[in-house]
Amino acid sequence: MRGVALCRPVTLRGIGVHSGGASTVTVMPPTGPGIAFRFGEMRCTLGEAGMPHAERGTELVFSGGRRVRTVEHLLAALTGLGVDHADIEIRGGEIPILDGSALPFVQAFREAGLCETDREKPEELAIAMPLVVDDPAGDRFVAAFPAPSLRLTYILEYANPHIGCRRVRHDIGETGAFVREIAPARTFALEEEVAALRGRSLAVGGALDNALVVGEDGPLNPGGFRMEGECVRHKMLDLLGDLALLGRGLKAHVVACRAGHGTHRRLVSRLRRLTGRR
Repeated sequence: MRGVALCRPVTLRGIGVHSGGASTVTVMPPTGPGIAFRFGEMRCTLGEAGMPHAERGTELVFSGGRRVRTVEHLLAALTGLGVDHADIEIRGGEIPILDGSALPFVQAFREAGLCETDREKPEELAIAMPLVVDDPAGDRFVAAFPAPSLRLTYILEYANPHIGCRRVRHDIGETGAFVREIAPARTFALEEEVAALRGRSLAVGGALDNALVVGEDGPLNPGGFRMEGECVRHKMLDLLGDLALLGRGLKAHVVACRAGHGTHRRLVSRLRRLTGRR
C-alpha cells in the first residue's frame, strides 16, 4: 500500500506557547521515508528522536543536540489525516501554538491536498500482549491492548466541576470524526495553575486566543468551551501526537486514564523496544 503525503509545502507562523518567541514551521512532501525533521541537509525521522523529560508538552532531541519543542499538535494533525510521509522544517525551536488546537494544521494540510507517494506505507506495529505503563502512585496509567487497528480511549478526571470526569473514544482512520471531534480541542490549563507555570518559564506565550483557561466559574475564554468534553478531547489529541513518535502505525487499543505526556512517552519507549529501537 502506498503512503500518503502533502501535495505541496505548507508554512504556518506564530509563537511558541512556552517560549513566547516567533516560530515558523514548514511541512513538505518527503525526500525520504516516514515523517522526519530536516536540519539543513540532515534528515531525522521520528523513530530516531530522543524524548527527554519536558513539562506540559513533548520535546524531541536529535543528533547533534538539535531540539524541537511542543510537537504534539502538529504530529496529531498529520496522523489524524493519515499522512505518513513528510519533511518538517522549523525556525524558532518550538512548533507554533496557533489557536491551541490541531485544527489550523488540519485546515492548511487539507487545503494543500493529500497525495499518494511512490513510497510504501510504513509497516504497522502489532503487539502480541498488553503493555501497561503507570506512575508510582498508581492512580494514572496508559495501556496498549492487541487490536486490528488503532483505537484510543481517554479517561480524564479533574476536581474542577467544569472539566470533571469524562471519557471519550476514537477509532483512528475515521478522518471526518477526527476533524470534527478531536482536532478543534484546545490545550488547556486551570486558572490557578497559570502563575506557577510562568514561574517555571512555561506558558510564557500562552493567552486566551491560544489556550483554554478554566476557572472556578468555567472557561475565561469568550465563548466558553468549543465542544462538549473539550478538555478530554484535547488529551486524546496529545496522546495521538505522542504515539506518532513510534515512527510507524500501531495496531492496538490504547487506553489512557489521567495520563499525560510523560506517561505517553514511556509507553512509546516500551513500544520502540519491541522494534529494536530506544
